Amino acid sequence: MTLIATISASDIKYKTITFKCKEISCKGCQAHISESVNTLEGIKSVEVSIENKTVKIEFDENKVTIDKIKEAIEEAGYSPEEVD
Repeated sequence: MTLIATISASDIKYKTITFKCKEISCKGCQAHISESVNTLEGIKSVEVSIENKTVKIEFDENKVTIDKIKEAIEEAGYSPEEVD
């Protein structure tokens, strides 16, 4: 007997993390950070706030680590500081 388990998108538990990036100042910054983070596997959403200078990311922690996300933001030229 073979059991087959299927996992749907609704079964994935996404984690949310927010970073403060004091260098965020324009829509170009929003685009640059979003593009960089979205290249990573396991990213569900990226919200970059110019007003609050924050990056809020929803991700699957089974596919990508916080360190990898931080690295992607740094490679885009920003200094992410984790916020609770």
